[in-house]
Amino acid sequence: SHTIAEYLLPTWLVRLRGEMGPTPGVNLVVCNSGQVASLVSEGRADVGFVESLEVPPGLSTAVIATDELVLVVPPSHPWTRRTNRTIGSAELAATPLVTREAGSGTRLVLDHALAAAAPDSVRPAPALELAATTAIRHAVLAGAGPAVISVLAVREDLATGRLIRITPRALDLRRRLRGVWPAGPLPAGPVRELLRIASAGA
Repeated sequence: SHTIAEYLLPTWLVRLRGEMGPTPGVNLVVCNSGQVASLVSEGRADVGFVESLEVPPGLSTAVIATDELVLVVPPSHPWTRRTNRTIGSAELAATPLVTREAGSGTRLVLDHALAAAAPDSVRPAPALELAATTAIRHAVLAGAGPAVISVLAVREDLATGRLIRITPRALDLRRRLRGVWPAGPLPAGPVRELLRIASAGA
């Protein structure tokens, strides 16, 4: 899925190539977590990497890494002037956000966390709904609104001050990144080696 494909998989694939040589070839398909699970279930992919909370029946899975979603705004946003730069979960739930599309792991984790922390809040329509993590990052930088996004995507922006992190109170935005494959033992060969490399790099 997108965050893993954009920020983690390139390094893993370089290591795999270094260990196994140019064969087997790798064809990387990037889509949201729900679509990844479907591709693996239908036998159109040997292995998948997802960010969703649950894995559909018929797939085996292993946790390979952890990730954290962070709430970010540009420096000009009013939330940056708050004491301790925090926000309540109910206020966040009522705020139009720049989000991923329905079915993405990032969206599922965010929706689940907000539903648990602010169950009585009425969620507005997103400020923007975008199908790529990098598009969300650029939209926030351009002032489209706040976003909850993987820390992997904005680490440099936070370090340089291009984006500011706001801390939602009482909201758990940690998630597990998983490898998935057709139900059964872990496959041998390149799939096993790629999952090993992914877990080692967590």
